[in-house]
Amino acid sequence: MRTAHAFHDTMHLYKDFKVEILVLYPEAIAAYSYTLTEFNKLISDRAHSLIHSESELGGFYHEFLLVSRFLITKGCIGTPEQLHAFSASLEPCLAIAVHNQLEQIFPDHLPEDLYDSDVIYEST
Repeated sequence: MRTAHAFHDTMHLYKDFKVEILVLYPEAIAAYSYTLTEFNKLISDRAHSLIHSESELGGFYHEFLLVSRFLITKGCIGTPEQLHAFSASLEPCLAIAVHNQLEQIFPDHLPEDLYDSDVIYEST
């Protein structure tokens, strides 16, 4: 990356640098493209299986953020859909326990307002 012309020339913008790098690594575009179908399957699969460990939850959350943030930047989903999807990804017993804990932590939280996914993740 440091060999890119846009890296050393302060007259270039970040987007110039990004274009130059993507020309050097065209597989990067294909490797990091996700679909709404893949996102929905990720949520559905997680909702139908138990989380057995903190590392399993962490792995899922990492993948969830990669896919959902990509889809947000592409305009396929919005932040409310992302937040709702993370809540929906928790299997029912865990979702109830997390919801109860969030109500205790944030007693003044309005029911129609979604919790940030980081808050849900930490509570989980």
